[in-house]
Amino acid sequence: MERSLWSVHETFDIPCRAFPSSMYDLGSSLAGTAVGYVWAHFHWSGVIAFIAVLLALSYPLHPL
Repeated sequence: MERSLWSVHETFDIPCRAFPSSMYDLGSSLAGTAVGYVWAHFHWSGVIAFIAVLLALSYPLHPL
């Protein structure tokens, strides 16, 4: 039986309110690290492309 990401808080006894917050913190830390790397190597054009990729990934694809 597969567990969803949201049921992990039950497995590790994490309070329900703390889990989404910790996932947000983890995601923002990873994105911040990644954009720092992109900035160091590609400057503004890389940052703009990075944000465009994040925006594209945030929208699900729907069949027409």
